[in-house]
Amino acid sequence: MKNSCKSQKTKSGNVFAGILAGAATGVILGMLYAPYDGDRTRRKLKKKAKDLSDNAATKYDEVSEKAKNTLAETTEKLKSKFDNLKSDAKEAGNNLAEEAKDVKSDVKDAANHANEKVKEGAENLKDKAEKIAGNVADKAKDGVEDIKKTVDHVENKAENITNQAKNDLNKTEDKFNNNKY
Repeated sequence: MKNSCKSQKTKSGNVFAGILAGAATGVILGMLYAPYDGDRTRRKLKKKAKDLSDNAATKYDEVSEKAKNTLAETTEKLKSKFDNLKSDAKEAGNNLAEEAKDVKSDVKDAANHANEKVKEGAENLKDKAEKIAGNVADKAKDGVEDIKKTVDHVENKAENITNQAKNDLNKTEDKFNNNKY
């Protein structure tokens, strides 16, 4: 933008310098080739110089106004483009923020889903462990009952053997007492 403005100023300056150079050249040539006497020539040159000066001032004003208008138009176009870019950037930022919210929501949903699956898995494991523990307890109970039956049976056998031994001892004692040696 700076180069564009500088270029405009340089062009305006060149035009103005050309106008002034042309006016000065015209005045000098007019003096050299004037067909009139000195006083009249000076008046004509003065009038011509004034006309050229007025013409140069008018041209300068025109060029200056055109440069101002061009600068204003360029500034307005740049401002409009900047505003558009700013708006686009803001919209892109809002879109990114919205996408980030969506991703955050998706991650949260996935985490909740995973949490539910872990809870389900834990419940299933708990149920299986309880079934296994129940089966082990039932088998242990059956084993204890079998052991009790076996102990009762062994006790009965031992009692029978003890009673038999007592009887045999009594018989032997009776025999011994009856047959004194």
